[in-house]
Amino acid sequence: MSEPSAYTPFSVPATPVNSPSDNDFPPTTSPPTASTTPTAPTLGKQLWKNAVRNVTMRNALALAPPTASVIGTTNKPRAPPIRQRTISSVVSLSSGDGRTRTISEPVYTRSRLSALVPKLIELEATHDLAAHSALVRHMQFSPDGTFLATSSWDKTSVIFRVGTPFTPHRTLAHPQGFVGQVAWSPTGNILLTKMARGIKVWTAEDGVCKKTINRNTAIETVTWFPSGDAFLSIEDSTATKMDINGNVLDQYEFANMKLLDVAITPDATRLVGVGPLLQSPEGLQPSKSRVEKRLVVYNVETKQIENMTPVLEVVRDITLAQTSRNGLVALISYEHKAPPQLWKLELVKDRETNKITTSRLSLRNGTSSSLTWPRRHTYMPKGPVDFAGSSYFGGQNNELVMCAAKAGDIHIWDRESGALLHSIRAQANGGDLTCIAWNHSSSDPFMFATGSHDGGVRVWTRHPAKDPNFLNTNEFPRSTSPYGLGSYRNGFDSMLSLDEYPSEHDSPERDLTASACASQTRLISDGDPP
Repeated sequence: MSEPSAYTPFSVPATPVNSPSDNDFPPTTSPPTASTTPTAPTLGKQLWKNAVRNVTMRNALALAPPTASVIGTTNKPRAPPIRQRTISSVVSLSSGDGRTRTISEPVYTRSRLSALVPKLIELEATHDLAAHSALVRHMQFSPDGTFLATSSWDKTSVIFRVGTPFTPHRTLAHPQGFVGQVAWSPTGNILLTKMARGIKVWTAEDGVCKKTINRNTAIETVTWFPSGDAFLSIEDSTATKMDINGNVLDQYEFANMKLLDVAITPDATRLVGVGPLLQSPEGLQPSKSRVEKRLVVYNVETKQIENMTPVLEVVRDITLAQTSRNGLVALISYEHKAPPQLWKLELVKDRETNKITTSRLSLRNGTSSSLTWPRRHTYMPKGPVDFAGSSYFGGQNNELVMCAAKAGDIHIWDRESGALLHSIRAQANGGDLTCIAWNHSSSDPFMFATGSHDGGVRVWTRHPAKDPNFLNTNEFPRSTSPYGLGSYRNGFDSMLSLDEYPSEHDSPERDLTASACASQTRLISDGDPP
C-alpha cells in the first residue's frame, strides 16, 4: 500500500482523544477471489470516514454515564439567583392610532407619583374672581408668589394680592388697545404689559406707568433677561433687546423665520425661538405644501443660529426650565390638537478643549446611557383635545406639566415619566378656558389660576378640609369686579342702573367702566402722577 500523501496534498485531521479507534469499525471484506489486490481509499472516502468517526464520538460521550467530576458538580446545590434592584422597568403603552410603544419608567417614580396623585385630586376652585369684562388673554404670578397679574381684551390689566381671599391690588388701564400679555421682572418690582404695538412699564406696588414704549412693528411677545436689567421684544424675525426706558441695546436676527415666541437660557448666552419659516434662503415660498415650522437655537455672543429643527405641527410657545436630572429642558406648545412636547437642550463640547462649541435640541426616543432621560417625551391626553394657550411647568422643582383645553378641561402630567396624573373636567370649571398659570413660590405648592372667556379668574388650591388654617370658601363667593360691576355668573349686574347713571355724573358720555371703578379699586392710568 502506498503512502496516503500520494493521493492528496491535504493532511487528514488527527483522530481526537477518546475517539473510537479503527478497530471499532472493521473493514468491509469482500468474498475472496482468486487474486485480491488491496487498493488505497480515495480522498472522499477518507473525509467521510473522519466525519462518521467524529459523530460517533460525540454520541458516545452524550450517552456515557457522568464521571466523578461531573457528578460532583451536578449534585452540588445551586446557589439562589442574585436579583439586583434595577432603576427602570419596561411599560407598554397603547396609543390612539393602534400602535404600542414601550417606554422605560424609573422605579423610583412610582412612589413619587403615588404621592402626587392624591394631592392633585384634592384640587378645587377655591376662589372665583370677577377680574374682567372680556376674555382673559394671559396671566402670571409674581416671582415671590404674592401677586397675580392678568391681562384682558377689555383694555385693562388687574393685579391681585394672593391671600385668603384674593383681593384686587391695582387695576392698570390701557386706553389704546387690548392687553395681550403680562410679564413680571425677575425681581418682581416691575410689570410689563404688551399691547399690539407697544409696551408699558409699570411699578408693581403702586401701579404707576413709568414708561410707554411704542414700536412700529407688531409685537408677538416680551420676555425678561435673567438679570432683570433688560427684556426682549419679539417683532417679526427680530428679537430686540431693550431696557425699561425703551432704549434699544441690541438686536438678534433670525433670518427668514417668523418668531412667535423666544425663551432665554439661564446664562443668557442662547435664545430658543419657535415659529414658521417665511421663505427659503433663495427667497422661494411654498405654493402647495405647508409652511415649515422650526425650533431654532441662537447664540447671543456670535449672533449665529446654531441649530434648526423642523417640526410637523404648528408650534406656538416655548418655556425653559432647569432640572437637576436632565439639565435644561424646553416645553414646546402647539396649536389646536397637538399635545405639548419636552425637548432637551444639549450643549456640545469639543473633545480636545472641553469647551462648549455649539448646542442643539433633541427629542429622544430612547433612554440615554446614564438612564436619566425618559423615553416618553409627548404628553398625551386620554382622548382628542383642542388645547388652549400655552402649556406650563408646575409643582415643586417643575415636576409637573399642565395645559388647559378650550372646552374647559385641565390636564396635569408628570414631567419626567409623561404619565397623565389628573384631569379636571369642564363641568367643574364653569366656562371655556383661555390661559393658565402656576404659582411656583406660594406656601401652598399646589396653587394655579385659570382664565376664561367670560372674564373670570379661578384660583385652584387643595381641598380646604386638608388645611385647618384655610377659611371656608363658601364665605367668599365670586368677588366683585374691580370696576364696580357685580358678578358675571348670571350676566352683568351693574351697581348703577342706566337711569341712575346720568343723574349721578356730570358727563353722561363718560365710560361706565372708568367711572364706577372708584367704588373698590383705584383705576391707574399711565397719565396719573406717581
